[in-house]
Amino acid sequence: MKPEILNKIGQKLVIGFPGTTVSRELEELIYQYRFGNIILFRENLVDEGQTKQLIKDLNRIIISATGHRPLISIDQEGGSVTRLPVDSLNIPGQMALACARDLTAVEDFNYMNGRILLDFGFSLNLAPVLDINSEADNPIIGSRSFGDLPEIVELYGKAAIAGLKRSGILCSAKHFPGHGDTKVDSHLGLPVVDFPRNDLNHRELLPFKMAVREKIPAIMTTHILFPQVEEKRIPATMSRTILTDILRKEMKYEGLIISDCMEMKAIQDFYGTAYGVKEAFKAGVDLCFVSHTPSLAVESINLVYKSVLSGEICQDELTQSLNRIYQAKSKVNRFIKPIDESEKTLYSTSIEHYMPKTFVFKNASSDDTSNSLTDFPINSHTVFIGPKPFQTSNVTNINNGELSIAKRLALTFGATDMLFDGRNINDTDIQNIVKTAEEKSSVVLCLYNAYMYEGQKALWKALRKIRKPMLLVALRSPYDFMFLEKREQGICIFEYTEKAIAALISCLKGENIPSGTVPVNLPYRTL
Repeated sequence: MKPEILNKIGQKLVIGFPGTTVSRELEELIYQYRFGNIILFRENLVDEGQTKQLIKDLNRIIISATGHRPLISIDQEGGSVTRLPVDSLNIPGQMALACARDLTAVEDFNYMNGRILLDFGFSLNLAPVLDINSEADNPIIGSRSFGDLPEIVELYGKAAIAGLKRSGILCSAKHFPGHGDTKVDSHLGLPVVDFPRNDLNHRELLPFKMAVREKIPAIMTTHILFPQVEEKRIPATMSRTILTDILRKEMKYEGLIISDCMEMKAIQDFYGTAYGVKEAFKAGVDLCFVSHTPSLAVESINLVYKSVLSGEICQDELTQSLNRIYQAKSKVNRFIKPIDESEKTLYSTSIEHYMPKTFVFKNASSDDTSNSLTDFPINSHTVFIGPKPFQTSNVTNINNGELSIAKRLALTFGATDMLFDGRNINDTDIQNIVKTAEEKSSVVLCLYNAYMYEGQKALWKALRKIRKPMLLVALRSPYDFMFLEKREQGICIFEYTEKAIAALISCLKGENIPSGTVPVNLPYRTL
């Protein structure tokens, strides 16, 4: 292979790998194929020291192999989508922050997020999410969105972008032109959004138009079919109409266009990763992510190399794309003052104190969402019921070492706990839980996206029949509030993490009041 062509193609790929160190095999691949950029996930990161050393090693090797600094990227949205080690500072998620109705806080927390990432050595954060979650049954966006109205997403998205840019890190709006109105997860299938172009203009595209005005460094594409915009049966990531004609020419976007992971099933199962990468480059993508499997990155680079030699990929456009990549790399603030212990303490305290402001309390007997929990009876005769920690999608993460929320709450209040499998609770488990609950004075039922799991809804329905005072704790999504009936109360904490559980305990003890307001419509549904 010609080194000058290989160097160009390698700059346009972002690869991931298994493990927590740079293996000899990975180092050899970087030198051989000139891979110029990296994405890291929770499984790559152990603690602060290891993470900083890994990034230092990657920088050294890639600079030596390519002559350019890499973009080291991460999905650090906050809340349930975080990649930093569990001992790090992770900010609340987007919908949680929107619940607090505080634009200054959204900007400040995202500034904090960027500062933390730069301190580790990252250069590109794949956030914020600018999808409008207009579909309540969306399995992949949900509480990752700021809300279900374009004006809400635009307003809070602008504040998030301002905070990240102020920190000095590169950031990326996602998922263009919108992943909010689908019931299919593109990690698992190929979604279709069958809207006329005019509908996209007046809804999905509005937050991205704002991001273009704010000169966001990068915009990430989505692997969704838009048949009324793109006639060919190809997703937005592979559509020249959507990326070059609309985003580049009509919206006049000058920053990086980057892909979502090309190993997601929407690409891999329907088109193949390597073919998808080639077509994405032809459509106008600057950086393609092959986020997990180095061998697929090698397959992709070989196919793209042939396409460059044959002229299928335009040399002029390749040069323009490389210029955008080099320009973005030059803008990363690499000389930021390291975060010292006092600043870490300040950030940690800020997050801890702010959490209850993002929580939402719901009393189904009224429209009041600001009531306290002081009237709900919690004592040693309460039973706390909850799922074991589990992963609901490829973008969320879970630390299996954490105590279950039910056990954590039971230990705190000297009460009983009952655990269940949140993905697949069976009838026997439900019967045992109900039998225990019948002997108790009150029930605290913790659910995780119950609207997506029939077993969790069946458990809730069975517990209703014993007519004990019951408090619902929604661990991820406020959409579980759709099933609340009269005399039922709920609190949404948005993330199944230790810091959220600690803040919940402070609310249950009456030390703090959950004061957030849900930024989405919650139509009533029956179990």
